[in-house]
Amino acid sequence: MRATHRQSVSRTVGRSQSDPVRKSASVAPDRADLAAYVANLAAELASLARAADLRTLAYLTDMVRLEAEQQCAILEAMRHQENEGNSRN
Repeated sequence: MRATHRQSVSRTVGRSQSDPVRKSASVAPDRADLAAYVANLAAELASLARAADLRTLAYLTDMVRLEAEQQCAILEAMRHQENEGNSRN
C-alpha cells in the first residue's frame, strides 16, 4: 500500500526533475497553487488522524495546514502586487 500511495502522489504532484512536463512553466503549478494543495491535503490528513484518535498526528498536520495556508496568502498577495505593478506600466 505504501508504494502505491507514493506512486499516486508522484503522479498527482511531484514529477521528477527530468520530467519534461515539470520543466514547462506553463504546465507546472505555481507556488501559491501548490501551497493551497498542501493545505487541502493536510486538512484531510488531520481529519483522518482525529478520527483515529491520533492526537499528535492531528496536531502536526494542522500545523502543516496552517503554515501552507499562510504561505498561500503571502504568495497570493505578492502575485496581486506584481499584477498591479504590471498593469500600471
